[in-house]
Amino acid sequence: MNNPLVKQILGAIVLAVAVAAFSGVYGSFLHQTDEIEKPAFDIAAAGGSGGGDDKPKKASGPEPILDLLASANIEDGAKTAQKKCGACHSLEDGGGHKVGPNLYDVVNSAKAHHDDFKYSDAMASFGGDWSYEELNLFLFKPKAHVPGTKMGFAGFKKTEDRVNVIAFLRTLASDPAPLP
Repeated sequence: MNNPLVKQILGAIVLAVAVAAFSGVYGSFLHQTDEIEKPAFDIAAAGGSGGGDDKPKKASGPEPILDLLASANIEDGAKTAQKKCGACHSLEDGGGHKVGPNLYDVVNSAKAHHDDFKYSDAMASFGGDWSYEELNLFLFKPKAHVPGTKMGFAGFKKTEDRVNVIAFLRTLASDPAPLP
């Protein structure tokens, strides 16, 4: 224990422990807290009422579009569809499939109707037709509407974009589907 280096190291350790203990006690003395009578925020348990208001939450799905289709901007829809859909889907009559199926004459057609395209099992078994509302739901959040779909697109969050694209898709047919 005659080694001065060992004495310095032990002294530093003792000093560090003393400073830590003193600062904890002194800090508690400076910052005293009182018991809270009422919490600042009520947190509701899942499925129960926690004292907060029980107002309905904003819907998590897209707003209905049927009334908006008549006033849709088809030119904007064409631009958006070319930009967002055209990389993975063909939009021409008789056009081949790309990563996704050809979208010509898609409005009111059966889902997964191209026999020469390999759909995901989820899409192939989903059933039904691509009505205006089904397209609205799918294009809002594809993976939420058809869990397991291969479509990697996140969706159109803006109602205006969905309405315009769906109105444009309607025009991609020799006999376009009637407006609602």
